[in-house]
Amino acid sequence: MEFLDRGSKEYLIYMDAEFQTFRSPIDNDGLFGAGFVHSRPFSFTADDRVYYKYQFLLNLGFVIIDKYYNRSYFMVSFPSLFGEKPYFNDATVLEPDYTVASVAVVDAMKQARTDLVPKFSFFSTLKTESAKNEFKYINSLYQSDYTFEKEEEARQTLWKLITYAIPQSKFCHKGYTDMDAIANTSHYYGFSNPVYNSRNIDSIKVSYEREFQYFGSKKLESLQEFLVSRDDDVRQIRDQLVGEVIGFLQAKYGEQGVIKAHNPLIDTVYTVIVDMYLKKYFGDNLTIKA
Repeated sequence: MEFLDRGSKEYLIYMDAEFQTFRSPIDNDGLFGAGFVHSRPFSFTADDRVYYKYQFLLNLGFVIIDKYYNRSYFMVSFPSLFGEKPYFNDATVLEPDYTVASVAVVDAMKQARTDLVPKFSFFSTLKTESAKNEFKYINSLYQSDYTFEKEEEARQTLWKLITYAIPQSKFCHKGYTDMDAIANTSHYYGFSNPVYNSRNIDSIKVSYEREFQYFGSKKLESLQEFLVSRDDDVRQIRDQLVGEVIGFLQAKYGEQGVIKAHNPLIDTVYTVIVDMYLKKYFGDNLTIKA
């Protein structure tokens, strides 16, 4: 753990999120008008000439690590905003494998999914009433598991994170969309976003092909598995952290079914491992892409 770089801050925060994506026409953008920020495309498509995409938190997991390497884990879920206001009318379908909820609800969502609704499709792209009804039913299943108490926990956790924890911390993440989702969800609840002292591990300039002869997927799960295969000490730390997450999730949810890839806390551990490995092997020679 001594290879973690806190950048002279008191704490390190690693995070990952699953989010709900909305889109809005560029020439009549209600989300922009409401003060939300759109995300840069993963890869530019023809759709991006017509629509901006906006991310909002659905599930948020993070770990806070102090200077003694003590760890505190957090996991909260936010409501679906689909249909909540007119400009929230074009969301992506909630995918069961990318959604943290009770085992019964996730299983029901899986049972409801058919080929009528293509994966990650936006509501406005669905051509039939049957497909639209399936979309709405899946959304309602997630919402049926949601309570005022869950939203209050999520809202308070987000507020404490951005108000107290982030200003004292080096904030580490992978990619930009999770940050956009935090910004938009904070704005939705009327919170002011802080100035981040952050490190995006996607912006660390490393050629995995040249340095490691690795030509596989750069997705977190695949990348961390390759890196721990090269270092038994880092693998041991990964396994220890995953064990801690399992204990936390079992205590919080009481169900093994929430523990899987795409659970934000599992992906948070993978972010820790990639960040740690790169610091261990490259030290201060790491550079950040512009």
